Amino acid sequence: MALLLPAALDAADEERSSASVLSFSRFTAVLLLGIYGLLMYFQIKTHRHLLEDEENEEEEEEEQILSLKEAIIWLAIDTALISFFSELLVGSIEGSAEAWDIPKVFIGVIVIPIVGNAAEHASAVIVAMKGKMELSLGIAFGSAVQIALFGVPVAVIVAWMMGKRLSLDFHVFETAVVLVSTLAVGFLVGDGESNYLKGAMLVVAYIIVSAAFFVHKDEEGT
Repeated sequence: MALLLPAALDAADEERSSASVLSFSRFTAVLLLGIYGLLMYFQIKTHRHLLEDEENEEEEEEEQILSLKEAIIWLAIDTALISFFSELLVGSIEGSAEAWDIPKVFIGVIVIPIVGNAAEHASAVIVAMKGKMELSLGIAFGSAVQIALFGVPVAVIVAWMMGKRLSLDFHVFETAVVLVSTLAVGFLVGDGESNYLKGAMLVVAYIIVSAAFFVHKDEEGT
C-alpha cells in the first residue's frame, strides 16, 4: 500500500503532486522502517519459535564454521566489496543501455536483479528440490520484504538527509507491475501447495513482465 499510494496521489493531483508526494513518501518511509524493526523483533525475539523447525534442528546439527566476531568481520568486508562493485555496475547502466539499444529500466529491473541475486535464486531452488518449501519461500519472499520495508525507505531517508528529492512514486506502469505481481504470487502460493503448473505460470508471468519492461520507454531524467 505504501508503494502504491504515492503513484495514485500523483495521478489524482498533478498540480500539487510533487510536494505532496515527497512529503507523503518521507513520512511513509519512516513508518516502513519502524515496521521493519518490529518485524525483526517479532522474528528474533517474541515469536522465534514460529520460524524454527524443531525436528530438523534435532536431526541435523550443523558444525559452526565461523565465530561471531569472524562472521561480523567477513560481513563488513563483503558489504564494502559489494558497495564498490555495485557503484561500478550502476555507473555502467547508461552506457550499456545506449550500446545495446535497450531501456535503462529493463537493465535495472530485470537484468541486474537476475545477476545480483543469482546465489540467492540457486539456494531457493536447491532447498526446494530437497523438499524444504517453507525455507525456499522464505528465501524468495525475504528478499522482497527486505527491499520494500528497509531498502527503499532507507534510500528515501538518506536522500532526504542529503537534500535530494527522492519519493516513493514509481509511476503508473511500475506501480501496476508491483500490484499485479503481488496479487499473482499471493493467489498461487496462498494455499501452501506447489506443482509444476503453478511454477510454469509464475515463469510465464515473469517473462511477460520482462517483455513489458523491454518495450517500456525510459522516463525523462531517469
